[in-house]
Formats: sequence, C-alpha cells, structure tokens
Amino acid sequence: MAKRLIETVGGGGDPRFTSFQSRFENREALEELTSRWIGTRTSKEVIETIEAADAAIAPVYNMQQVIEDPHFIARESFTKVDGILMQNLVARLSKTPGKIVSAGPKLGQHNQEIKRELDDKK
Repeated sequence: MAKRLIETVGGGGDPRFTSFQSRFENREALEELTSRWIGTRTSKEVIETIEAADAAIAPVYNMQQVIEDPHFIARESFTKVDGILMQNLVARLSKTPGKIVSAGPKLGQHNQEIKRELDDKK
C-alpha cells in the first residue's frame, strides 16, 4: 500500500522511499512530498485519486460533516434529547438497547442546593 501511495504522490522510484526503514529515515521528505501533492488538490480529488490507487484514505471531518455523513446518520450516531443534539449510545444491544433520557442539568440548575449544603457544613 505504501508503494501505491508514494507512486500516486509522485515519489515512485525515489530510493528514499523504497523500504519501511528508508521511509522512516526520510519521513520529513516524504511528508513534504505528500503535503505538497495534497495541497494542490481538493479533498474530493485527493480521496478519489488515492482510492483509485487502492490505498487507504479517509476524510478528516469537522463536526457538521460528521453529523451530515450518511454512515453516521444510518447508525443513528446522534440523537436529540431535550432539544440538544448529542452523541447517541455507542453500544445498543438488541435486548437492552438503552436510551438517553435527559441532557443533564442546565448550567447553574443546582447552585442553590449546593450552596445550602455547603452552608450546612459550616
């Protein structure tokens, strides 16, 4: 896979990148080569080209992209609770699927109660 990726980004045949050891020893040069290649393309072009080379790649998402990704939608990775979008349970078992029932207390909701308890301890 490394060979296919290196060929794709323009480093094919470079003796600095022919073995794991040589790639490790020349990792800064390899990163520079790869970064330069990626920097001249859109994310879509990079992903399509590297996938076509049968090398592993995946996009780095911002949170909006995660929320909108069809995979995460299909897995119901997010849920709304009390009007707040949050991460859903990771493990949802068939017999005991679990459910988030509360988004938790609002900021400052228990301040008075805590102050009373602290005052009682004085």
